[in-house]
Amino acid sequence: MTQFSVEGLREWKSKAELAALAGIARTEPLSSPDRDTILALLKKHQPAAAAEFYFREGYEAVSAADPEHSYEVDVTSDGVSFTVRRRDGDPVSVSFDPVFDDTEEGLRKRKAFQDFLAVGTEAELDETNVPFNQLPESIRVHLREGGRPFALRIGPRRPRAFAVVLTFTRADGESYTFPYIELATNRFEGETVVLSNAQQKIWFKIEERLASDGRAEMSWSFEPKAVTAWRMREMLRFLAVMSEPSTLVVRDLDDGMEYVAGSIKVATSAAFGEGLPGFLDRLLSVQKRTGTSIHLPAGPIATRPDIAQLELIENILATGTRPPDTTVSITIKERPGCDELLEIVKSRPFDLSLPMQFELLLGNRIHLGPLHLRCESALVHPDDLQKVADLKSGAINPPQQVRIMPRDGSRFVITYPWWLPTSSESPPHPTNRPRA
Repeated sequence: MTQFSVEGLREWKSKAELAALAGIARTEPLSSPDRDTILALLKKHQPAAAAEFYFREGYEAVSAADPEHSYEVDVTSDGVSFTVRRRDGDPVSVSFDPVFDDTEEGLRKRKAFQDFLAVGTEAELDETNVPFNQLPESIRVHLREGGRPFALRIGPRRPRAFAVVLTFTRADGESYTFPYIELATNRFEGETVVLSNAQQKIWFKIEERLASDGRAEMSWSFEPKAVTAWRMREMLRFLAVMSEPSTLVVRDLDDGMEYVAGSIKVATSAAFGEGLPGFLDRLLSVQKRTGTSIHLPAGPIATRPDIAQLELIENILATGTRPPDTTVSITIKERPGCDELLEIVKSRPFDLSLPMQFELLLGNRIHLGPLHLRCESALVHPDDLQKVADLKSGAINPPQQVRIMPRDGSRFVITYPWWLPTSSESPPHPTNRPRA
């Protein structure tokens, strides 16, 4: 069993506290008086940690004062490493003529430097390869004088990021355009340049591989998450163009230059029902008029029940009415609602307004505004009378569905005031006004 003495524990506690102080000084933003207190303790008990803190502060001040470059410093037991970057994101410009001796190490460095120039891979040079006076000014100022040992790490280099317009055009003139593709996830793979918009938050992903011999390969894919009716319709428009040999025109959004690629054809294409494009167009019309973003569920769509429900909603939007019905369910959300419903049922003619109704379409709530029910006389469905009595007595709790029906066996007249062609009422969105 391990034995701990009181003095040993005190020494361990003291070292732990000093290590914690050094860690705070190294990683936490400090302001007076905490900063002065911690530094005073470090100067007394851990001078090296205090020196590192002042060293870091100095580089932070230099970085803040340099309008073009930022500096990151890392102090290790092996030495000091600082990274220089341009604030605008461009590479730091360097111009020098490295020298390499004929030793095995010199040949290795020469090969690494040649690979950096060719394909952008990382390389490391030191004071034996780069004359001090040829170092970039942003680096030279930190070495102060020539002859001091240093290691200069360059790379890895990335192709520049840029934005383009992509237009695919079939022989018959049918075309599809992506107005803004940001090629920013670019990289080198050996001697191949890979351009990609993987970072861009859009549904279309493209990757183009440019080989050193001039060959180019392009691949694309669709982002599968959260598919909306609009996104699916755009996918189908694109696939329709790509179903035949197409020409790709790339226009650089920086200088407007256009580059024409060769003929492109999709190798495989997914099979979609012939009626799907028209179904999606109808969904988008409902989306525009009701201000509802329509998302598509996983699995089949445009089934017979889907089409029937879409037709019902389209009829409501076109006429402000729905087919008369013999029974209507009403949700009683609070107990006093029972008395209110019974009073309304007694009135003749029966006239009931329900606020903010919706219909489900592919799992989406399509908001249709208020609904009016009218008939000569109504009553609570006989099978629900006991439910109403139990609600009033407290035997059951709301919410509960209660059905009502016309007393004389006729049907309810159901209207949606927002969508009546002659109504002065209108939806809250300017694009949602009923057609005249």
